[in-house]
Amino acid sequence: MTKMLHLTLLSLLLTSCAAKTIDSSKLQKVDNVGIVSVLDDQASVKYSGTTIFTNKEFAANTSPLSVNKLIVDEIHSELSSLQKKSLNVTLDMKKINEGKKEALSLKNIYLGNRYQTIQQYVLEEAAKQGAEYVFVVHPTIHDGFPMHKSGYGFLCQSPLGRKGDLEVYFLVGAELWNVKTKEIEARATVTPEQVAIKTGKTCEEAAKMSPDKVAALYKEQLANLAKKSADLILIGTGISKK
Repeated sequence: MTKMLHLTLLSLLLTSCAAKTIDSSKLQKVDNVGIVSVLDDQASVKYSGTTIFTNKEFAANTSPLSVNKLIVDEIHSELSSLQKKSLNVTLDMKKINEGKKEALSLKNIYLGNRYQTIQQYVLEEAAKQGAEYVFVVHPTIHDGFPMHKSGYGFLCQSPLGRKGDLEVYFLVGAELWNVKTKEIEARATVTPEQVAIKTGKTCEEAAKMSPDKVAALYKEQLANLAKKSADLILIGTGISKK
């Protein structure tokens, strides 16, 4: 099972469909916020209905761009401007992956949460590292965008009779957890409707390049959209009003 799929499964633990804005009476108490971003270091490069590739998907290496760091740093910056302390929360990804593997092996789970072991680990680590709250940013899915791979990437769709246009997008979710009560105080989802740009390159032109070349060519756009995603997450959860 791929790493991207693993992170998508983690998103099922950390998200739900409905948005939730933090209560204004609780917002003032929010401080010592740990920040975790678990997006993949590979971007999806997906072609749908093109003449060269029909419904094909590739992975492009984006590790040099450090998308997670861009998002975490942007959230740090905004929380600092609101006079709120924040910190990075370090997780052992081996434990995360082991927990996901265990969760997937469970059968006939009708009650409870099969991912509760992972949830407990994240909150325990956040508490150990001094966080009273923890922001978790992760890949997610959305019924309104069935063709977009969770997380972020490139999508080129060529409807019948049209050339199509390469799009860069983000599709992520986030929750603000209260470490002590183990409850979600706020959540938000960022979709391609909010965070996407057309590159102006046709699907046929893009398909002639390697996936890594595509990612390298639009690294600046990816970086800008990562930061915009972080800003919209803070607005969507009610943490920021800008």
